[in-house]
Amino acid sequence: MKNYLDFNLKGDKIFSYFLILFLAMIAYITVEITFGSNAAVLAKMQPTVTQQLISVSLYVFIFTVQLLCMFYVYRYSINSISCKDEKLVFRGNFNEMVKITIKGMLLTIITLGIYSVWFIRNVVRFYADNTSYKGQKISFKGTGLYLFVVIFLYMLVVSIFAFLAGYLVSVSPYSSIILMVVTFPITLAVYLFYVYNWYINFEFAGKKITFRADQKCKTILFLLGQSLLVILTLGLYTPFYIVALYKFYVTRIDIKDDNNSITHSLGCDLKCGADSLYIFGQTLLTIITLGLYYSWAYCNISKRFINKTYIKEI
Repeated sequence: MKNYLDFNLKGDKIFSYFLILFLAMIAYITVEITFGSNAAVLAKMQPTVTQQLISVSLYVFIFTVQLLCMFYVYRYSINSISCKDEKLVFRGNFNEMVKITIKGMLLTIITLGIYSVWFIRNVVRFYADNTSYKGQKISFKGTGLYLFVVIFLYMLVVSIFAFLAGYLVSVSPYSSIILMVVTFPITLAVYLFYVYNWYINFEFAGKKITFRADQKCKTILFLLGQSLLVILTLGLYTPFYIVALYKFYVTRIDIKDDNNSITHSLGCDLKCGADSLYIFGQTLLTIITLGLYYSWAYCNISKRFINKTYIKEI
């Protein structure tokens, strides 16, 4: 039996938070162009220490505003999802999110970016661990170390290929281009596989929610093909990529008991054609309204995806 999820959030309820973020972005761009490093670049001068500090401060500001605004967007979003007439309940505290954000930003700066993976882990864990269904809490099991190793190895491999490509430029420019064209999509696909798998790692009511471990090669080839289509079409394929990616992953998520036996699986009824065009239409409306429609686009697309997703007993 299929039990479909339901999403009932309306755009007007979260419009103010997206508006704050939008205004913060305008302020960020204005100050950066006027006083930050970009001001020096536009004037064809070397940025001063003061200008660099302004740019770093602005980045911290906009990143913090984004995290805090999204707290309320996610809270409303989680509380608007239900299954079998029972809603998900999010009980996260805003003050706790502020503490996680301040600590994460400071430690990320002090460690020159190394702590960022643990910062990401803490944010994901905050939203998952404060969400419950029928009184049972959901918990996120992804570790910061795993994500750090994935990102480190990805950057290492990319750096090696970039070095080789730079060396080949003086020997054979065409070989350099071919090397980057071939290796970049492959390394990106492998990287995305491990990152997406890291995100799909939860426990609920003593059961594990994970992506099928035997789908590695198939998933990497899928990600490679989809990424190439996005690149070759200069981004026009992106709506189709989003639908295909969502459907591919959702239909390969299993819920297992303590004996590692599958008790439930997820599925969805999304159609690549119609649903991709729907995303394109919502994006177009957002562009036409200079971003003001974004909260409604977010809710409409989320509803389209979530309402076509179901949980099935095995």
